[in-house]
Amino acid sequence: TLFESEAFQKISEDHQLESMWKRAFVERSLAGSPSPESLVFEYDEKQERVRRKKEMVDPAKPAAKTREQRQLNHYFGKLNYPNDKWLHTLEDKDGFIELNKIRAFKKIQAYKEMWLKELIAEAISSSKLSFNPSGNAIQYDDGEIKDSSFVAYQKIYNSSDRKLLHEIRSNGLDKPDVEWVATEKIHGANFSFYSTGGTVRVAKRRSLLKTSETFVKGYEEVVERHKTYVRALFQTLKGRLHSLQMVIVFGELFGGSYPHPEVAVKEVSRVQKGVFYSPGLHFEAYDVAVFTGVNGTRFLDFDEMCEALKASGFPLIANPVLRGPLNKILAFDVETFQSRIPAKLGLPKLKDDNIAEGIVVRLAKEAENGNRGRFILKYKSERFAEVARSPKKQADGKEGKKSQRKKKNSKKNRSSLVTKSLEATRLMDTLCRFVTENRLRAVMSKILGEVKSKDDVPRIAKLLSEDALEDFLADEENGEKMKALSKEINEAMHSELEAEAKITVYKNIKHILAGTF
Repeated sequence: TLFESEAFQKISEDHQLESMWKRAFVERSLAGSPSPESLVFEYDEKQERVRRKKEMVDPAKPAAKTREQRQLNHYFGKLNYPNDKWLHTLEDKDGFIELNKIRAFKKIQAYKEMWLKELIAEAISSSKLSFNPSGNAIQYDDGEIKDSSFVAYQKIYNSSDRKLLHEIRSNGLDKPDVEWVATEKIHGANFSFYSTGGTVRVAKRRSLLKTSETFVKGYEEVVERHKTYVRALFQTLKGRLHSLQMVIVFGELFGGSYPHPEVAVKEVSRVQKGVFYSPGLHFEAYDVAVFTGVNGTRFLDFDEMCEALKASGFPLIANPVLRGPLNKILAFDVETFQSRIPAKLGLPKLKDDNIAEGIVVRLAKEAENGNRGRFILKYKSERFAEVARSPKKQADGKEGKKSQRKKKNSKKNRSSLVTKSLEATRLMDTLCRFVTENRLRAVMSKILGEVKSKDDVPRIAKLLSEDALEDFLADEENGEKMKALSKEINEAMHSELEAEAKITVYKNIKHILAGTF
């Protein structure tokens, strides 16, 4: 009768009483003292003690982390951290402390790495902690975007890169049902915006820009125009990613010249020569990375990126030139492709051709490519090629006099170590074709505002030779041939490559310094 009573059923359902507690409930009900309700209270108390004990051995439960979160907030809080000399001894050169060092803390060491990351991620929301871009170290964060937050945009490989194409095929990404997207490759300078919601900083190809640092004349106006959009983007993405700490918008800074009689000239520096875009400077966004701490940095899928940028008010977003399987995109005619940027800006069409630099090809849905990063490649027009063509031969099969004279001059100061080896001579001839003015322009776009005088020639030449060598060795066959040569011959070839680069830089240094290169 007692079990069937309405009161017992209600208590049983509410508290899910186990059989042993049900028996105790009956006994106490029959005895009349203490009341059955007190037993329910005791049951709840016991369950709470069991839960707490379980959480002490299973730190996966959020409630168990509260004490440790408070401990971390104390360690890295504004009152303790700035004055804690011991914590500062654990920092690396950028001010980060690795998670494995934090795991050694006496009050934290019970936590495994995966739980420690989750614990810190929850602590971050209520303190001034932040992860590094790799997600394996944390630092005290005063809300500013530090120089160490910089994330370099990965190298974009040529569409002729045989190794990359092999990896694409190996991963089944060349199948007809895998969608790729092609956007216009703008002939400008790599530029990016970083934001933590309030603070906004900008970066060039190699580092974050400092306030006092010179860059392209007139770029400050572009930065001011876009700060509102970048902050809006952070808030847009924060609504979807609650652990978002920083957003990075990658794009291209371009413009500075548009020779049309109806278009007024503006007092800004021209970013690049070769394609006319606009009289003023502009920024087009083509990629967005989000940094969530626990998962490090990841890039948004193409359509997700476009949607978020559009919702945040960005005026220029990389629109698809075409979409579809890779073979369809690589069949695109880049030699007759007219730039679409002036039309996007509402400018009148130029009388002469305005051939685009080419296209950038990426997956519609992101995928990783191991050590080489993401699957992104460029397909450029011949007029912007960074490798010179092989010397043309006459009808009789011999090289023309101009080609012979150029090759002879190139060999004048060639090391005897190289000339004694037929294979080294052939490789050196090929390697020198990678040192071109187009490649020099690409290198200069990465160090805009940094070149002040002729004293910078050695540095520019070194960057040019390194870029040429990297591109040359991207072909595995070239790499194998270089490895087969002796160490001495390799060193001699590197020296000659740098000497060739210096000749190209000295030839153009006046235009570089004048800003007309």
